[in-house]
Amino acid sequence: AGIVNMGCDIRVNGTIHTGERMLLSGELVDVSENDQRTTLTARVITRTRRHDRAVDALFHSMLPKQPAAEPGPERAGQESRWETAGAWAVDEHDGLRFALLTGDFNPVHWADAVARHSLFGQKVLHGFASLSLCWAALQQREPDGSSIQRISARFVRPVPLPSSAMYVFRSGLRPSGARRYLLKNGSHQTFLMGDYSATKI
Repeated sequence: AGIVNMGCDIRVNGTIHTGERMLLSGELVDVSENDQRTTLTARVITRTRRHDRAVDALFHSMLPKQPAAEPGPERAGQESRWETAGAWAVDEHDGLRFALLTGDFNPVHWADAVARHSLFGQKVLHGFASLSLCWAALQQREPDGSSIQRISARFVRPVPLPSSAMYVFRSGLRPSGARRYLLKNGSHQTFLMGDYSATKI
């Protein structure tokens, strides 16, 4: 329960169809330590009969040794250079719904009594649920025939449960073909950031 997800880098190399058998393999690829935390990086490969590396993902997490520092102050007005890609909201039961979907039953996401005594002081949404909702919003802005093939995420702070209005912003297209994205609330706090690229399929 003390491990905190920090972010991920995901590359989609092939389509996985509903009902298709998947083989997952994972390995711990890096462990580093300092006075504040132990950081771990794991690689998970999803294979299917048709694709040897349908999804290749690196997951970054940490185990704090002392309370995490609050993120620095936000700079107002940053969204003026960005466009709104979408918005979503979550209710107090969405942590349990995502746990039922994924099998990640860490009680900080669904049990009030445990969450109140956690690092976060309340129930929070799974980081990967936040990423999934952002991914869906970003994908809807892509033209027909284009699909997000690579996305990275850095979890800045967890989304409290419930949260009534979360906004996904995306930057303009960069020379590399990638875009940056941010997840913010109505008070301009940043919860998630990263970049992604989409290609025609």
